[in-house]
Formats: sequence, structure tokens, C-alpha cells
Amino acid sequence: MGRSLWGDGVGMIFPRVAQWLGLRDDNKTGRDPIAPPSRDTAVVTNPKQAARIGAVYSAVSILAAAIEQLGVVLERDGVRIEDTTFIRNPDPDLLDRSDWLHQVVTSLAYSGNAYLRVWRDNTGQGSVARVLNPGRVWPFEDQHGRILYSYNGRDYTREEITHLRLHKVPGEILGLGPIQAARAEVAGHRDLTEASTAWVRESGQPSGLLSTEQSLTPDQRKELLDSWNKVPAGRTRLMSSGISYEPITLSPKDAQFLESRRFSKTEIMDLFGIPGSLTLGIERGDSQTYANVAQDWLGFVRFRLMRYVIEIESALTSLVPRGQKVRLNVESLLRADAETRFRIHSSAITAGVYSPEYAREIEHIPDTAAPTPKEPTDA
Repeated sequence: MGRSLWGDGVGMIFPRVAQWLGLRDDNKTGRDPIAPPSRDTAVVTNPKQAARIGAVYSAVSILAAAIEQLGVVLERDGVRIEDTTFIRNPDPDLLDRSDWLHQVVTSLAYSGNAYLRVWRDNTGQGSVARVLNPGRVWPFEDQHGRILYSYNGRDYTREEITHLRLHKVPGEILGLGPIQAARAEVAGHRDLTEASTAWVRESGQPSGLLSTEQSLTPDQRKELLDSWNKVPAGRTRLMSSGISYEPITLSPKDAQFLESRRFSKTEIMDLFGIPGSLTLGIERGDSQTYANVAQDWLGFVRFRLMRYVIEIESALTSLVPRGQKVRLNVESLLRADAETRFRIHSSAITAGVYSPEYAREIEHIPDTAAPTPKEPTDA
């Protein structure tokens, strides 16, 4: 019998049966469908749950914003060729290609997997690649050893589903994402946030203390408190008869919530590979120069963002004619200031590394902006 992600010996018919019996939830993947879901598992498998964690949302937003800025280049034998309709926008139902890239990156970041429902033209090449909700796709291996993808009650083959995986573990069908790899850290950050919120709301800590040297009867004390609490916060109050008010404050730092949450947020950002300079996370007293920030960004692009870039390039390349290659132009993310860039262009053109036309292409300067050659003049 074949091997399934949710139980050995389960054939391709069992996902439908389990769903019909109510044993399977399409919002959960890669787990025993009979076991009751835990709160931690819901965060790991459900992008909506994960996105409610502020640090996770911020990290994924940075990743998506970076990828959206990239141009997509179609090449043959290392030479750029004209983009096809498919490359310009893989899903015509979306506004543009940046929207498509955003969905792919968020799927990979939240779940470690992205699934493209592919329609092909009469030559077998991709014509549409629609990004599916990763929480509703169920990959499994049937009894013949074929990997199939169950989605909305139907099984699809690898010709119909292109599967992108962020971190590939040998022998596993599913990819591993940051949230799944560090489930304890993500759940701990959520629990810390909920605990601090509950403490503020439910601890019973009074906001202040009214005091007087006079002796008050129970009715006078009740009348004083009632009249005080009736005045909305922030409004002016009049105190008489020797009554004084002293606010009682317990800062988050004194309660160790601030430091704990800052450390927890740093863990989440490190998990996604986001430099502190991109999250305004530089601690007071720390010093970062322009060079340090530039190195942070360079390392982020080369060693973190490229994992997403390579996966997207490979998926798109598999859907174009043989001999063609799709490349995401990451040079735009590594751009120096204008003066430095044009000095580099000048040196490269002089040394014959590339042409002025290629420099204009890098800078997105149209050919019409090229200078007109000067006519020779008679001496």
C-alpha cells in the first residue's frame, strides 16, 4: 500500500471518505485527521492564525514587499527575450504580477509550501498558474507511489499542480516553513502576548487611590467613588474636603513584559531572517552605520530572500518552453546610491564588461533617453 501524509497504508480514496465523515478539516494539513487540533497546531497550519501574531505578520510583509519589487526576466541561452503573456502575469484573474508574487511568497512563508494550479496550452506549456490556499491542499502518495494533491474534493497530478517548497526535507512531501520549524517559539510569543493582555484587563490592579484624612461613613465612601467613576477618563475633576488622588502605575517594563516581548519579537524576526535595521528594532544605545545596514540588507537578500527567489524561478522555468529560463532580477534590491551606481556603470562599460544599453536596462532608462552621437566637425 502507499504512504500518506496522514497515515501509512491510506490510499487516494481515503481523503474524500475522511472529509465526508467529518474526520478531515481542509484548514489543516499534514496531521492525523482524527486527532483533535491543538491551539499550537492551528497557528502552525493556518495562515490566518499565524498572521494574527504581530511579529509574524511584520516579517512576512517585509519578505513579500521585497519580492514584489523584483522584475521577472525571460532568457534563452543567457540572452533576454521578449516576455510572454504568461510571464507578464501568470494569473489573469489577479491585478498584476506583483499580486501573484505576493501570494506565492506569503504561502511559502506561512506554511512552507505554495501550490500552483496550472492550466497548459496545446504545446504543454503553462498558460495560467493560480495560487491555491495552502491550507486546503492535501498532498499524499497513492498506492502506486504517485504524488497527488487533493483540493476541494478532487485529486490533481503533478502536471496540474506545481508544488513549491521552502525547506526540503529528504523523504518528506511537504516543505518546512519558519513557523513549522519553530512552533514552540511562535506559540510562546503568542502566549506571552495573550498573558500580558489578560494581566492588564483582569489582574484587578486599580488605576489610582483616593485618600483623605477625614473619617467617612460607608455611604460617603460609596458616594465619593461613584461620583469619581462617573467622570470620563481625561476630563477635569474637582476635589475638595482634603481628598487627594494618587495614580497607581505598573509599567510594562517593571512587569518584565516589555523586555520579554522584545526578546520574543527578535526571535521571530531572526526566524524569518529579517535584519533588525529593517524592523526599526535597533536598541537604544546601539550604533549602526550606513555600511552596517547595507551589509545587513545584502546578507538578507543573498541568504534569506534568495530561498524564495530560487523556488519561484524554478517553478516558472518548469512552465516555459525547454531552453528558456525565468530569472528574478534581484539587482534592484542591491542598488547602491545613484552616484555609486553610475560610477560602477562607467567603469564596467570602459572595461568592456557590459554595454551602455545593458546599463540603461539595469537603471530602467528607455533607449529614447540615450544621447545622440555628435556629428564630426571640420577642423
